[in-house]
Amino acid sequence: MKPFNKTKLIGIERLLITLGIIILIGASFFAGIQLCKLYNELRYFNFEYMDSIGSATRQDLEDSKDISDESEEFDGSSADIIKINLMLNWVIDCESSGIHEDRWGEENEYGILQWKSETWDFLSDKYNYEGDWKNQDDQIELFLLTSEEDKIKHWSCYRAWLKENN
Repeated sequence: MKPFNKTKLIGIERLLITLGIIILIGASFFAGIQLCKLYNELRYFNFEYMDSIGSATRQDLEDSKDISDESEEFDGSSADIIKINLMLNWVIDCESSGIHEDRWGEENEYGILQWKSETWDFLSDKYNYEGDWKNQDDQIELFLLTSEEDKIKHWSCYRAWLKENN
């Protein structure tokens, strides 16, 4: 019978410990990446603001008799609010990377949603919205008020979002 070789066991232990450390580092790295993705999707997320916008929009639609409580178009649920907010964040990231001040596009678009002054004038008249086209909150509110048809027509990033999410 051969004598027991302790040096061989120590080598195997070192190898197993090294592999374990590599696996832990890799798992931590990929978990970190997933957290970063989640953060990027939700970094502009403002539940109270979106809830108030959703409720106001729902009430406006009900007042105008365009929808009823049975309508599936928008029911004001948390899922709808989250979907709208994720879409908004995606479009904002695409249009301006979330930067509003001094963010000018190639065709004189401005701000977080890259509004053109002519587009602002047209859509603010169409939706009877009074606001400043260079104000970040006003840009977001009018964008959310616009129909899907208008979003498709005026924002290439919205069209890209539709392609990716449908």
